Amino acid sequence: MARHLLVVFTNAVEGQEDKYNTWYDETHVPDLLAIPGVVSARRLQLAPVQMEGLPAPQHKYLALYEIDGDPAAAMAALSQGVASGDIVISDALDMAGTSVSVYSFRDPVA
Repeated sequence: MARHLLVVFTNAVEGQEDKYNTWYDETHVPDLLAIPGVVSARRLQLAPVQMEGLPAPQHKYLALYEIDGDPAAAMAALSQGVASGDIVISDALDMAGTSVSVYSFRDPVA
């Protein structure tokens, strides 16, 4: 089966970091793992040390979701879940600065 990564860069709304992290960990990650084809989820927080001489990263948080199979079907299910309200997006998420992309693995499946 083809493997893909849903890559999501986010920030919390100013002053709502705790609410954002609680929602993401306790609600959003389980919601996405319930989507057929989404087989894993990892969340990362920006480390205090970055490469000198490069622009500062724009996002504090990164989420990686592995998708086995058709990424279009997983993304359609995600969009439908958000539109129907089955997948709730917290008001503590800074949507204006959110970046969502799907990448396909180029390396052979190990």
